[in-house]
Amino acid sequence: MFNLDSLSIYSYILDYLKVKGLSKYSFWTDGSDQVIEGHFFHTNTGNPVEMGTPFWAYDCTSQQECQQEPLGGEQENCVELGGNRFHYLNDVSCNAYNYVICQDY
Repeated sequence: MFNLDSLSIYSYILDYLKVKGLSKYSFWTDGSDQVIEGHFFHTNTGNPVEMGTPFWAYDCTSQQECQQEPLGGEQENCVELGGNRFHYLNDVSCNAYNYVICQDY
């Protein structure tokens, strides 16, 4: 799986998904907080996952109440590019069904 360790990689992936018509699908990244809850790391490198804007999605219950992901606590330990969230990062259950993008090292 790929890691989003820079804005340029993130931008490249977003462009690729748009050009290939894959905007409605969700994809796994290599991010996880399974080792230390609330601290997301790339499983391939051990480096911390970039947090905050512009990477992570917002969860809005109303126009006045929005919180930025990750919000899943102990139930959601893996990171996806959420197709239903315009491919912003979102923490989800590691048992969720998503597609995979491989990264060549």
